[in-house]
Amino acid sequence: MTAVGCVFPAAPSGNGRTLFSGDSVDDAAPKDQNPGEQAAEEKTPDSLVIPAPSDGQLPPTTPAEWIGRTAPDFVLLDSKGERHQLSEQKSDIVVLEWSSIVCSFVNRHYSRVSLQATSRSYQGKGVTWFGIDSSFYPIAHPIKVEKWVADRRVPHPVLLDPEGIVGEAFGVTVTPTIVILKGGKVAFFGAIDDDIWGRKSDSRSFLIEALDLLLAGEPVAETTPVPYGTSVAYLSVETARRAAREKARQEREAEAAAGSSPKTPR
Repeated sequence: MTAVGCVFPAAPSGNGRTLFSGDSVDDAAPKDQNPGEQAAEEKTPDSLVIPAPSDGQLPPTTPAEWIGRTAPDFVLLDSKGERHQLSEQKSDIVVLEWSSIVCSFVNRHYSRVSLQATSRSYQGKGVTWFGIDSSFYPIAHPIKVEKWVADRRVPHPVLLDPEGIVGEAFGVTVTPTIVILKGGKVAFFGAIDDDIWGRKSDSRSFLIEALDLLLAGEPVAETTPVPYGTSVAYLSVETARRAAREKARQEREAEAAAGSSPKTPR
């Protein structure tokens, strides 16, 4: 390996991301502090993305464009503080599962123990599995994530990407999203299954289908099923939102000051 979505329709939150019931950036982040400033107050996991060398093609911008392309290498710390580098993994097949502890869709899968069982089963077949949380700090606070990992009995490391550089490098937009690598190249990029609301009795698992085909040495039939879920709470988006809100506040104050200033008599 060389070194380095789509959102199901929902009501817009008005702050640059899509929210579903039970998910809120504002509930998790202090309102009087810039997320970048807060991250500086307490050490958060270091992260690094090393882009793949140019292959003469334009950088991929959609899941379909990622299929067959070399994945960027990256270094992230997990919720326990242990370092993981993608290119150091020995497995031919690597699952990157973007998740968030505040995403109701992710929690639905984990409350049913479906992802834990799938992860444990395929790790037993030699597949490497990483969860990745690209939410900005403190939504993905290491202590909160580690408690979630323990409570849910997650059998794989959950890597923290507080600056969002790995998630943005792959172009992940929602959680949950699955990216499967085979030989360092992207072989699958999309939804876990076709059961958006968790109500189907005969749901189709795109994840399991893809892993079984790859382990059998066969091409994946459905490589880019549209992912559904909650928009990733990227630091860049939150920073821009807060900057826009501050600019609007300053403009309102300037207008109020101009309106209250004494008028010059004619």
